[in-house]
Amino acid sequence: MDRAALGKLDAKGEAMKSRIGVVGCWSIGFGLLSPITPILHHAISEIRIASSRLLILIVFVFIFGFSAQAHIGSPDVFYEGTIGPYPAHVTIRMPTVVPGRAQILVRNDTNLPVEVSFRPLFVSSAVTNAPPPDIGQAVLGATNLYSGELWLMTSGGYSIEVKMRGSAGEGAVEIPVNSVALRQKPLPRALGIILSVLGIALVIGGVAIVMGAARDSVLAPGAQPGLRDSLKGWIAGIITLCIVTGALWFGSRWWKHDEFVFRNGL
Repeated sequence: MDRAALGKLDAKGEAMKSRIGVVGCWSIGFGLLSPITPILHHAISEIRIASSRLLILIVFVFIFGFSAQAHIGSPDVFYEGTIGPYPAHVTIRMPTVVPGRAQILVRNDTNLPVEVSFRPLFVSSAVTNAPPPDIGQAVLGATNLYSGELWLMTSGGYSIEVKMRGSAGEGAVEIPVNSVALRQKPLPRALGIILSVLGIALVIGGVAIVMGAARDSVLAPGAQPGLRDSLKGWIAGIITLCIVTGALWFGSRWWKHDEFVFRNGL
């Protein structure tokens, strides 16, 4: 036992009583912590170094920080580089519906006259099956700026081939884009009415053709249909109307399911 922790004799002839005071408690505590003291010193040193580095980083960011700009949430695609020997800027404004038309702007950064063309290349189709290129039209009131439109008929990955040809030579670049429907356009009311009227007329005309064929196809030239012939025509017309009604019902169910899947994918 530590000498500082021993008590004194109370009286002559009595046994010494051990009494641990405050100093003794501290001595024992430091004695128990002595094996991990180097570890604690090392940890504190590491914390100080990390704090200093973090402070330096914060000061550096505040002093030398620069603002950044990006097209967040925009489906448009931008290209800046060379197309063959011609430096150019290309902007592709993607359609928000599928099928849809992509609008393309190409600026020739030289003063040389060029011919610009565009062509959509679908990733799942061979290049030999791609449509012929569309020729870009010069934008009125702008210098060396060409525009064009391309139909993107399905969802998925495309490459827009932009080709430039002029006195300095020709070159092409393929710009990858992604065709995705972002919204659904409503059907105009007038167009819906017109399509409904045309559909009803088509059904009535089809049923009438079948009725006439069943009633008059076996008659001799100039003969009038009898009651039996008329009955055959009505039976054929009713059967045709049931078939057409069933086809329209199944078509409506398919269309609603397809629209449900499309809306969930937006």
